[in-house]
Amino acid sequence: LHRVDRRQRQMCIRDRLCSCRRDQSLYHILLRALSNYGGVQAMLGNTLYTSCQDPHFTLFCTHSAPRADNTKGVLVFDENFKNAGSFPLSQGLIPVLESNNKKAVSRLKDTSHIAITCGTGLRDTLSIASLDDMRATISLQRELTSINGDAYEPHDFIAHLSQKTDVYPLLAVCGTLLLCGIKPEDGYYI
Repeated sequence: LHRVDRRQRQMCIRDRLCSCRRDQSLYHILLRALSNYGGVQAMLGNTLYTSCQDPHFTLFCTHSAPRADNTKGVLVFDENFKNAGSFPLSQGLIPVLESNNKKAVSRLKDTSHIAITCGTGLRDTLSIASLDDMRATISLQRELTSINGDAYEPHDFIAHLSQKTDVYPLLAVCGTLLLCGIKPEDGYYI
């Protein structure tokens, strides 16, 4: 998932969401957040949604790992991803996953990608420092480089919540926004 200029927008897939969850809650949280940061065009099943006339992001929900050559973006694994084994992954895709998602870890173990892990452990890239119904403090626990090359040093930032949100979807959305180069200086609105 990343922003591209208008010329590039027609030429590449900018966002992939790999999900097997039946309620698609992660998809809907990503959709809501991306709508706040430049707009999103999203596809779920046979339904195409566009939040504005000229969206910066494209979001796909798929039940299998995408085959993508030379595509830059973010590949977000749903916490209930079920496929095991390894698969070829475009060097331009950065995986985001829950750290205890053993199936997704298994899929990625033979790749050279550094995954953005989300959870409550000290080794996770993103973790929760505090959480209530309307606000969360997110900890970036290691250096992260966005798709555009922006570097983020470890720090805490705020996520303002419009509704109660589970930990992994919240962290996955924050990781996605960071990877897209959206700076969290004023906090994220999710």
